[in-house]
Amino acid sequence: AETAAFLTERLAKSAAPYPGKLRPLQAACLSEAWQVRGLAGFLKPGAGKSCLGYLLPAVLASRAPLYVAPANMRQDMAAEFALFAADWKGPAPAAFPFLSYEKLAAPTGGEDVDEAGNVTRLTLLERIRPDLIVFDESHALAAMGNVATKRVRVYLRKNPKTVVVALTGSPFKTSIRDAAHILE
Repeated sequence: AETAAFLTERLAKSAAPYPGKLRPLQAACLSEAWQVRGLAGFLKPGAGKSCLGYLLPAVLASRAPLYVAPANMRQDMAAEFALFAADWKGPAPAAFPFLSYEKLAAPTGGEDVDEAGNVTRLTLLERIRPDLIVFDESHALAAMGNVATKRVRVYLRKNPKTVVVALTGSPFKTSIRDAAHILE
């Protein structure tokens, strides 16, 4: 509770009395992400993953954050981030790009290579060059053969200082192994 109060005071735009406050679990996640430069957050639905996703760039001093989630979440996330921006110290919503898993996996999301092996088109990730990637509903990356998963792995190998945050409310379908890729 002390960490939640401390972080609420530091991250809220206005002084007390502030109408909202961080929950202890949110504060613990933000603190952990700051200490270890990343996070695997398995939080139940309604636990405040969206607020975490919004505040992480401020806590981690990210200059180029990227929010990755299913395409059907785009409008909801834009609306929520606009609300968060009114009360919390976080990135301007326009400065926090949204990329869907579907777009990341699309044929236009990958690089092209010519016959000589030269890259002729960069991947979306290489064009955006995020220093922090927040994966909401990160279980979407569970299929190890998934094109999006492969592109993320390639980008992270080339950019090992990129901070990764994986947030999900349903990490496992059948086994704890379903989340192994998130923890690597």
